Amino acid sequence: MSLCLYQDFNLNAENPGKIWVFPVTEGRIDFSLKGHPAANQPSSGYMNAPSSGWAAYLFPDYTCGFGGDGGETIQFFGGRRLDSLDGVNGRAKRYGYFYKNGKWTTEKKWGITEQTLYLHDRAGCVTTGPFNSTDDLRPPSDGDM
Repeated sequence: MSLCLYQDFNLNAENPGKIWVFPVTEGRIDFSLKGHPAANQPSSGYMNAPSSGWAAYLFPDYTCGFGGDGGETIQFFGGRRLDSLDGVNGRAKRYGYFYKNGKWTTEKKWGITEQTLYLHDRAGCVTTGPFNSTDDLRPPSDGDM
């Protein structure tokens, strides 16, 4: 079981690019890509794991999670294939006015929103593991900006 990241689009179908493999194990593992050959290189990805119980997350920063001012992630669950890491629905930490339950917030705040992300050549950290060890990486969406 693993998350496979590919250097080129369509899982390297048109070009013989590199493949980076990150194992999925019984416990959560964070792989910082700082200094790793895959840093800011992947263009596509595939989660080679059963369809339930396992997760992987790709972050553009070298820290796994939503800490600090930034935070974006593409979620991979078992069998998810992304021929491109551009234009993918993901979660992002943003500072702004949020629309939730028919109302706009009156003050700006930090929140997690679902939006289209562009992580082509923006890979900094990978987290893999079972759902119960990666729960904190699946924050609820606070609404739309």
